Amino acid sequence: MNRGQRGQRSTQKCRDVGGHTRPSFSSSSSSSSSSSPSQSSQSLGSRTTRASTPTEQLVTPTPKSQPEQHPSHTAGHLIVYARNDKETVRVLVETLDGLKLAEYVVDPSIPTCVTITSQDGSSKASQVSAETRTDQQLNVVQQSSESVVKGKESGNESLIEKMNALEKELGDTKNTLQRTEKECAEVCDKNKDLRIGIQNPTVTLADFLRGRTFLEDELKKWEDKYMPDANIEMEGELVDGLEAFFSMIKADYSIYQQQITSLENENRTLTEQAQEQARLRQENDDLRTQLRDEAAAAREQAQGLARLRQEVDQEQARLRQENDDLRTQLRDEAAAAREQAQGLARLRQEVDQEQARLRQENDDLRTQLRDEAAAAREQAQGLARLRQEVDQEQARLRQENDDLRTQLRDETAAAREQAQELARLRQENDDLRTQLRGEAAAREQGNHAFRLERRGCQRHIESKATGGQWQQMDSEQIDDPLVRSFFSI
Repeated sequence: MNRGQRGQRSTQKCRDVGGHTRPSFSSSSSSSSSSSPSQSSQSLGSRTTRASTPTEQLVTPTPKSQPEQHPSHTAGHLIVYARNDKETVRVLVETLDGLKLAEYVVDPSIPTCVTITSQDGSSKASQVSAETRTDQQLNVVQQSSESVVKGKESGNESLIEKMNALEKELGDTKNTLQRTEKECAEVCDKNKDLRIGIQNPTVTLADFLRGRTFLEDELKKWEDKYMPDANIEMEGELVDGLEAFFSMIKADYSIYQQQITSLENENRTLTEQAQEQARLRQENDDLRTQLRDEAAAAREQAQGLARLRQEVDQEQARLRQENDDLRTQLRDEAAAAREQAQGLARLRQEVDQEQARLRQENDDLRTQLRDEAAAAREQAQGLARLRQEVDQEQARLRQENDDLRTQLRDETAAAREQAQELARLRQENDDLRTQLRGEAAAREQGNHAFRLERRGCQRHIESKATGGQWQQMDSEQIDDPLVRSFFSI
């Protein structure tokens, strides 16, 4: 128990290395430590990738060393600028958020004045001469380049110190693991026999209780068989002896149970130490992986820093060449600005002449407007009279419209009544036609019956005149049932 506590204290000591306290070794810390190397390697890898590209390295700000604010620029340091063909100078301004592209607009009225217009819309005029401004810009370029290089070198040194501290911490953790394994082996050797006794017990409380029951049964049989009823004193002594024997057995069993509990506690302690040892091994592997990733990232960052230093040197040489070109260009622009000032004076004279001409035209237009206003007033009066006539005509048309609506309602009612009358007459006509058809059908049936009767009478008369030919004519020629029924009667 004491050795395990000393191992835990030594483990706690090895957690504080390099002036910073690491998190306690647990399952959650192991998972976080396993995830932290990948994150750190990703961040270092991203920084190294940015350093490999010249444009991205210039645009990316350095968090280690912030640039100083230039006294004549509100947006930051002026790194380099180049003039285009539209009287606008493009500049690269280094701000706290990184490098941004701004524009210098040349003011033709002031040859030495340059207006700085940044991307956020802010502008400021600088009265410094062109040559002084160029020298200041070159100094700013050199200072910013040196600050970038120093920032990268300081970041690399801090990363190396962190790697050394992690290696030292890894060594202390390895020593602690070895001491813990040695202590666990010693405790296991000492408790080997007790652990075997715990795993394979020979006597339990149930065995004691079964033995006591057996002895009590045997004692009762012996009393019934050999001891008389009057010998009570001997029976009491025997019972007291048995009670003393069983109390001794119970005391031995309680001591045995205490030993078992002690061994279980020691076994639990050993199990916890073994789990702690496995967790420490896992953290050791995670730290090794993290150190490998950080070492690779440091190597990549060093290579990127070398490339950055080379790019900075090339950029400085290009800026010096552009500085010389800009000085020549500024002299030419100053001469052009003077010519523009002379042209501005001529333009001001022409503007005065144009203003006098415009004043005369203004007077003529005022006279014309007065005439047009009088004509407009007369036109307004005519419009008022026309509006009055239109109102009267509208009133008359409204009255006629009302009369026509009333007449239309009356005619509509009369037409509706005529339509109803026409429908009634059509219905009566249909009824009459149906009645006439029935009467015509009845009349036709009566005529048919009459014709049949007349034909039958004629045949009867002819049969009377000719004698015995009726039967032959009746069977061959007469097919009408009405005729047959008539002659049968």
